[in-house]
Amino acid sequence: MPKEDSWGDECFYCDECGNAFRTPLFCISKSVEQMHFYEAPRLPEAEVFESESIANFCSSACVGKARNRVLSESAITATYPGPVQSKAVHDVQSR
Repeated sequence: MPKEDSWGDECFYCDECGNAFRTPLFCISKSVEQMHFYEAPRLPEAEVFESESIANFCSSACVGKARNRVLSESAITATYPGPVQSKAVHDVQSR
């Protein structure tokens, strides 16, 4: 693998430690999505309206150190998978 100084713009730079790297890439991204729910056996689909990478990292350790700062700077609240909204379930059942 070539040395960092010979990579030019063909690499990523870690937003936490500044290291130049190519792989693996860990990133935090922001996206706006809409879920479409269907009757079985068809699987739900996520329609992505907009998506962008807001930070790149060279390791999971760097992601862990920078996650809260990056989300705060981007005014993003971390969300985690949870129960399906009752309206979405009702819409599928009423079809």
